[in-house]
Amino acid sequence: MNYQLPYFGQINTAELEDYYQSEVELDGQDVSIYLSFEGDTVDERTTEKIIFFLNNLIVYAAQNSTLIKSDFENAGDAAEYIQYFSKQISKKLLGEVIDPNDGRPIELQLLEKVELMEICLFPDSEDPFAQFDYYIKLTELHSQLLVVRLNELGELVHIAWES
Repeated sequence: MNYQLPYFGQINTAELEDYYQSEVELDGQDVSIYLSFEGDTVDERTTEKIIFFLNNLIVYAAQNSTLIKSDFENAGDAAEYIQYFSKQISKKLLGEVIDPNDGRPIELQLLEKVELMEICLFPDSEDPFAQFDYYIKLTELHSQLLVVRLNELGELVHIAWES
């Protein structure tokens, strides 16, 4: 059966490809969106979950910013991620993303520089339903990600620092 999915267009849920890719602008940033399937088909209920989730991407992205800030304040993986950048990166490289004359701690400035890079949905997997990958735009450290995983209702599963 064909369904019109936000950002992806027509998808035949009876003959799925392994993954679909699209681009979207969220909060002034270009973000890649991936829809990844393990099986060849998905049922109508799963398709409805996908549509609901995609229709709420802006809400979830805003929610994630709050979740990341809270995780940072509670010394979670977001704090470790930010501390890595503040302690391990040269002042010259840090100067590309923060203002040394700002007066605020480097960590708070770095926290504001965390950007959404891509969103992956895994609707028929045992993994969390969605993964939002965030990074600080420093070319040589593009592989250091702060990952927010959500269930199909947009509720936090966990936040992790991955490389």
